[in-house]
Amino acid sequence: MLISLTIKEAYEFDHLVKRQDDFFLTSCCCPVWINMVERNYPELFNHMSPSVSPMIAAGRFLKRLYPGAKVVFISPCTAKKAEAKDPRQADAIDFVITYQELKEVFTVLELEPGQLPEDDKDHASFAGRLYARTGGVSLSVKTAVNRIAPDRLINLRARKVDGVKACKEILDKLKKGERIEANFIEGMGCEGGCVGGPKTNIDKDKAREIVNEYSEESLIMTPMDNLNIIRILRELGYDDFSDIYEEEELLKLLSREKVGN
Repeated sequence: MLISLTIKEAYEFDHLVKRQDDFFLTSCCCPVWINMVERNYPELFNHMSPSVSPMIAAGRFLKRLYPGAKVVFISPCTAKKAEAKDPRQADAIDFVITYQELKEVFTVLELEPGQLPEDDKDHASFAGRLYARTGGVSLSVKTAVNRIAPDRLINLRARKVDGVKACKEILDKLKKGERIEANFIEGMGCEGGCVGGPKTNIDKDKAREIVNEYSEESLIMTPMDNLNIIRILRELGYDDFSDIYEEEELLKLLSREKVGN
């Protein structure tokens, strides 16, 4: 569901960033970043995308398409376990296991994933596959903005920060009203992005390299060209990408409630 969220955030950016001093906060995929803004910088939270994370969106879509399904999310992030239990979105994910936990399962079962045949189906776009590393969200959303609003006078200017310290520093600057020469701020709690999560099995620099290579192998260049998401939307009764931003049922699946709601 990275693709649908990318398109949703592109429409949000197009509707909300109308002046040179407007700015938009993302990344919805990182619970550390989301919680930091929501709880410690409430005055900035209105600039945050109201989207749920790709994990929550995927779980909700799967349960809508396959009632009774059990959804397991595999992640390098321990914060995803708490996110899945958040009462506001506990309808989506049944179990979260980390990469290190999965490795233990493979070891016990004597499985070597690298020796198994690969699924050659192309499920995600180049931009969507980049989400796992710092800057991936910005590039993905920018490609979607360029497709839905090619004549925009105010272009998407991204600032990417990773690591808790860097996230706090940029939020403090925004809170003080300092200019940062950007209108799209992507925050990731781990250095390097998700590839630097605490429960990964390899070095974050090596993981970033692999993510880049994997992205370049995709035959789908932009989120707007992904036939998989078009098919899913049609199964749910929708025909246009703009429905992701405009239709109440889809917004409910893809949107986050605020604390206290």
